[in-house]
Amino acid sequence: MKHLTSRLTLSATLVLGALLPLTSWAAGLDFPHIRTSGYGEITAAPDSALVSIRVEETAQSAEEAKQQVDKAVETFLTQAQGKGLKREEMQSSNLHISPQYRYPKNAEPELVGYRATRTITVTINELESLNAYLDLAMQSGINRVDNIQLQTTEYDKFKQQALELAIKDAQTKAQSLAKGFGQQVDQVWEITYQQNQPRVMRAVAMDSNVESDSYTDKTIVIRDKVDVVFKISD
Repeated sequence: MKHLTSRLTLSATLVLGALLPLTSWAAGLDFPHIRTSGYGEITAAPDSALVSIRVEETAQSAEEAKQQVDKAVETFLTQAQGKGLKREEMQSSNLHISPQYRYPKNAEPELVGYRATRTITVTINELESLNAYLDLAMQSGINRVDNIQLQTTEYDKFKQQALELAIKDAQTKAQSLAKGFGQQVDQVWEITYQQNQPRVMRAVAMDSNVESDSYTDKTIVIRDKVDVVFKISD
């Protein structure tokens, strides 16, 4: 069962008539009003992860570097499928090869080898298996864990809950401020909402030297915000 908490942050401005300059989203209003920003936050336990891992190898020839990288990638993909991951849950990038040079002082650069890299993006829907798959990657020859993006399959539900908290927060602020100044909230005049606000989730970046018990985080945070103009009356 996911543990949910909420946090409301107070931030509002009381504007009577045209006494103070207005922001662009409330410009042109010539009646008493209150502008508030409502914030909602949901903290939930992640249940899945998007993992980016990478293999890098340097060798004397481009072909040798390519073979080493391809072997590590294929070994991991095969073993991960054997442990339950579906092929469509693993996406591997194209091979990238770049020459490596040494730069002696007062001399021409010297070619010393070639570096080959490939990245694999893995979707892990059973979070309790995350450490096992990361360990498997290292055993297969994958030598970099670039990023671990914790996720929840119930994101839409939590996002709606965060929005509801943001709406309630904006209303509470407006009512509290109006009461404090001897006014009353009359009606909502304008609502501004950014629908494409990004998910706010913790990401973990690390390399192969990090202890496996620190791969996962315990919570992710989903936030939302709404800006509202309330008309007020005496």
